[in-house]
Amino acid sequence: HRCYARAQFYRLRGDPALSEACLLQLERLHPCNPYLCHAKGLQAQQQGQLDLAREWFQQGIQAGKQMVAGGARQAEGSHTGTANSTSSSQGCLSSVVSSRHGAQNLSEDTTSSSVSTSVQYAAEASSGSHNAVAAAAPVTELAAHKRDPPAGSMHHDGVTRCSSTEPGSVVSGGAGIDTKGLLLCYEGLAELQAFTGQLDVARSTWEAGSRRVAGHVTPRYLRQAALFEKRCGNLDVAAALFRRAAKLNPLDPKTWLQWGVLERRRKHYDAAEACFQRGVQVAPNNPHIWYAFATMQCRTGHIEAARSLFKQGTKACPRNAPLWMEWALMEWSQGDVATARQLFTAGSQVPRFYQHPPLYEAWARLEEEAGQIEQAKVLQTRAHQVAAVIRTSRLMNKT
Repeated sequence: HRCYARAQFYRLRGDPALSEACLLQLERLHPCNPYLCHAKGLQAQQQGQLDLAREWFQQGIQAGKQMVAGGARQAEGSHTGTANSTSSSQGCLSSVVSSRHGAQNLSEDTTSSSVSTSVQYAAEASSGSHNAVAAAAPVTELAAHKRDPPAGSMHHDGVTRCSSTEPGSVVSGGAGIDTKGLLLCYEGLAELQAFTGQLDVARSTWEAGSRRVAGHVTPRYLRQAALFEKRCGNLDVAAALFRRAAKLNPLDPKTWLQWGVLERRRKHYDAAEACFQRGVQVAPNNPHIWYAFATMQCRTGHIEAARSLFKQGTKACPRNAPLWMEWALMEWSQGDVATARQLFTAGSQVPRFYQHPPLYEAWARLEEEAGQIEQAKVLQTRAHQVAAVIRTSRLMNKT
């Protein structure tokens, strides 16, 4: 898990050499590993090698199937089955490009009946879609989770370990079988298919992954499937999938944020507010939730509520310049130029790494409208300087 996490970190930071070094280390430690296949698939996709990316994801799915099946047999005490699974797994990545058997098996999963699987998927997702936020995780449940962190949570060394009660673990005979790597490969393949315009095929792949783990799906998988359905315009199905993800892990701020944004888009403002409230409960230091919550209240005309949220958000996340900027813009829109200046000033005083060029541009517009032309020019220059520093820092990180 650590090698995979490091490889992903360096890939997102734009450092392919270090990412590749981590993947090589992972391959040496465990050559037949769905996490490795997922990372290699993402790497190939990023480089525009879509066919190679597809083959990596398919290989990861085959490897994950064997690992889950082998682990289940081991838990049931079938030593013969375990030996067979182990021997077949050792060679499953011997040749990614030449192996076609896994892709053929995968097609049996994903092309069985697009109509029937779509109906099953929607039916599974749509149950309880109304009043879903209230049912997903009561406040008392959140408090219980805070007192007693879920099994398999992040350890001090940053590694998430699988346990028999962790979402994403198939439980059999008291043993936890990690399905996360397998589901990551299904996710990667589905996203690739959606990227190439094969939406129905992608949906079948999402469904196949859910069926493969026999109901032991991870919150992340449901959340990503929800985002896929949102992009396809199936907002009711997306909302229901977010609900299931939140019920599985009510401590995941990403789910609450993205679900809230969806409900805001549907103009279900009460539901969106409930999601954002849950989000700031579980992650008070996440500025994105405060931002989405406060700006929604502002745009729906609840200025006092928005002001209170901006105040709480900037107190919890004082280095987040976009929060200061949006608060300043709101006060400016209310005619309070003096307060807006104070808030722009506070946002400009964040550390260098957190500087935000649009803040200076917005502040410059305020000063220009107020007749302070020279001050507006100074602020525009500052915006260009901050943007140049950010570009330079990104280039240095890549090299």
